[in-house]
Amino acid sequence: PAQHYDQFIHTLNDEEPPLEIYRYCYKGLRMCNTALEYLANARESDMDISDEFISVRTGEMKFLSAWYHFTLVQVFGGVPIADEPVQPDEFYSPRNTIKEVFSYAEECLKNAIELLPEKKDLGEELGRASKGAAQALLARLLIYESGYARNYSGDERFEGCQERWQEALNYAEAVINSTANYSL
Repeated sequence: PAQHYDQFIHTLNDEEPPLEIYRYCYKGLRMCNTALEYLANARESDMDISDEFISVRTGEMKFLSAWYHFTLVQVFGGVPIADEPVQPDEFYSPRNTIKEVFSYAEECLKNAIELLPEKKDLGEELGRASKGAAQALLARLLIYESGYARNYSGDERFEGCQERWQEALNYAEAVINSTANYSL
């Protein structure tokens, strides 16, 4: 399963082959991009939809898009960036580099951070993506990029990756500090 890849405990005998992870992530990306397309035009079909609803749901889709891309990079390295709904003839796009995918996911997460509420403000919707979740994922992404830059310098697969430890620490501390004034 995907968690085995995330925890570096996968084996060739895992029940769920990598192809299933690939399909799952790209299916999720298709749904995210479709939702983003709908949200961008939501006012045309529903005049009563609030700006807050559009903003928060857009942030959630950006968060999920970043998460799917990050998961794909962990398992497959550079993969095609899926930033819009694709047609069947576009399924076989060329791979982007690891750095390009990281940069795209970073951009999505920074957008999500601006749009998502704090966990303490989720109320009955606890469990949805929050600003802290996006900050934590961004910290993790930056740690991976930094580790690749430090440990694989000269390897063309990781070209462009930089050590960004301080940025990762800043986002991680933002998560820690955001929870200091309320109980989890």
